[in-house]
Amino acid sequence: MRTGNGAGREDVNVSVTGGQRVEIKGVPSIALIPKLTHNEAYRQRALLLIKEELNRRVVQPKDWRVTHTVFSEVDLKLRFPRLALAVDGLNQLNRGNVVVVNLPQFKGLLSFFTQLGRAFSDELADRLKVIACLEKPNLLTSEDISGVVTQEDFVPLCASLPAGPEDALIIFLSPTDDIKTAVETIEERCRLAFAGVPNETRKPKRDGTTLFERVLPGPDRMYPDTDSAPIPISVQHVATLMAGLPRAVSAQMTQMNEWHVPTDTHEYLLRHNLLPLFRRIVDEFSVSPVFVAALLGHTLKNIQGKMKPSAEFDYKKVYGLFKFVTENKLGIEIVKTMLPVVYEHPNIEFASVLELIDFKPATETDIQRDVPFLYKKFQQIKKSKRTGAVEDWIMGQVRRYAVGSLPLKEVRRMITEACHDI
Repeated sequence: MRTGNGAGREDVNVSVTGGQRVEIKGVPSIALIPKLTHNEAYRQRALLLIKEELNRRVVQPKDWRVTHTVFSEVDLKLRFPRLALAVDGLNQLNRGNVVVVNLPQFKGLLSFFTQLGRAFSDELADRLKVIACLEKPNLLTSEDISGVVTQEDFVPLCASLPAGPEDALIIFLSPTDDIKTAVETIEERCRLAFAGVPNETRKPKRDGTTLFERVLPGPDRMYPDTDSAPIPISVQHVATLMAGLPRAVSAQMTQMNEWHVPTDTHEYLLRHNLLPLFRRIVDEFSVSPVFVAALLGHTLKNIQGKMKPSAEFDYKKVYGLFKFVTENKLGIEIVKTMLPVVYEHPNIEFASVLELIDFKPATETDIQRDVPFLYKKFQQIKKSKRTGAVEDWIMGQVRRYAVGSLPLKEVRRMITEACHDI
């Protein structure tokens, strides 16, 4: 089975309130879907804002029309040299005529932001590429945001045309045979702007933006059997399904940050899908989240790099280990001592692990009995005069047999008190 980018190609349908269904065709990566959906929703919202503004400006949208004027390249250079220099930057495969289109009442809308690095003028450029076959870059606008031309460069041109102060201009190169199609394409897309979001099929890009691909087919499409009436789903049914969903990863990450779980364990927990196991252990056994995360993301990760298991290791063994320790009323810290043995021999009985690590139950009396002897031993071999060095050394000696029998924090307290009394 093929996996990875491109192995699957999903069609993603997006619509926002007040908009229309837009199909993003052939998304090659599931990971790209959230970004594409976000950007497409943003784009549709921008188109709805343009719709509101256009309908405020134009009282009778049905009477709205574009006008265009055709110049030869020589004429443009003689009359408008600065614009001619900018036109030279367009794709020269489209050469033939210089066409200027006037869009009444569109001032400020061609540069209206729609997607990352894209404006409404790119909606027109995409359609000119697909429908009129004009290769990109295929147009300049009086609101060009790339810095190629300025609005002042268009002032002489506006004076020579029937263009008002609230109008916007588009310049493109086109062979004579394609002018009619190109102008109709621009007018059609601008008319659709009065309605908001057009039904389209769009092509996904790796940066999460989309391009116009084709008009979305209507009811009389090629495969009518795929068009079926929507199936109503009750709110109660949706609520039931949502209640059974696992917690979102983002919510679990927030919870781990609130618990101050070491950030260097996050990648390991996510890569091996251990968040459900991590949460289950914390909830069922009331163990410190920091301890569990460190056991998985530090201890187990380190063990995996040094040991090879004799059989396949299942992460559920870690849950079983916590359960065994809890049921036998052992100190939870002994899990860290038992884990290397369990990883190397996944099929071993947990009771046998205690024998292998030479575990013997210890009591507070045992600790209190050994501290004076260990204190004297330290005085003979001590190499540090640091405050607390004696307690640290005794803790290291006692820990070997105290772990699993007594909470280590309690052991440390007993050692500190005993040392102060000596």
